[in-house]
Amino acid sequence: MFELQDLRIIAAIAKNKGITKAAKELGYVQPNVTARLNKLESCLGFPLFIRTKKEVILTPNGKVFLNYANLILNLCREAEKAMNKLAIPDGELNIGSMETTSYVRLPHILKQYSANYPNVKIKLQTGTTKELIDKVLHHDIEGAFVAGPVNHPDLIENVIFKERLVLITNTPDNPLKNKECTLVVFKEGCYYREVFTRIMNDYHITIQNVIEVDAAQAILNCVRAGVGISLIPESMSKLTKSLYTYPIDKDYVNVDTVFITRKSLAKTLAFNKFVELLTL
Repeated sequence: MFELQDLRIIAAIAKNKGITKAAKELGYVQPNVTARLNKLESCLGFPLFIRTKKEVILTPNGKVFLNYANLILNLCREAEKAMNKLAIPDGELNIGSMETTSYVRLPHILKQYSANYPNVKIKLQTGTTKELIDKVLHHDIEGAFVAGPVNHPDLIENVIFKERLVLITNTPDNPLKNKECTLVVFKEGCYYREVFTRIMNDYHITIQNVIEVDAAQAILNCVRAGVGISLIPESMSKLTKSLYTYPIDKDYVNVDTVFITRKSLAKTLAFNKFVELLTL
């Protein structure tokens, strides 16, 4: 007599007290919603709504029908949730991350994800914030951990970690008192590198040389060897007992790590389960 979508239409009309608003909410054109409502009322043999100039109001029979419609829709949602829990993700999970985030934050997350979903093959690419944003936008990866905020119209971003950047050096001398320094950094496009340069300018320190590396461990090794100083998240500095850390009294060293995805991304079950793990 009627389909599940008919129940959704009735619920939307009752909620919005209007056919036009209901059609907009459901993503339908208004004439189609009106036609389906008329057909349903004809099949039932009684009207579900009273139409007025300002709104539509449920009839007594309509209220009874809506109660059953909501019951059925709720059961369908519960069934969908139950089936999702039973479904076993497989295939691939393609994500990206800043090097420092992959070094400090992701190992325990990926360990738990792999234990929960052993059939999923994880592919993790590291890069600068700029590189990773481009890869997400060009469909090369499904999502990425980058420095935020990103504020891109085609992306969804959620704050996952809050970082405070600190200076590291191999000597007890405060590097902010130096007249010149050698910086050990990631390549151009790294947001932390931009912050590092800003710190040097604010403290009137001349940049003597810039050493570019492509791995978090390489930064630590270079600083430990006395090649130069670097700027890393405080969470990472806690793993380096042999180095000295110095805080910076600037608000801009507080940086959010956000997880970005395309708004148009066709999300797989493997990807959805990964996002669920991030929000626990």
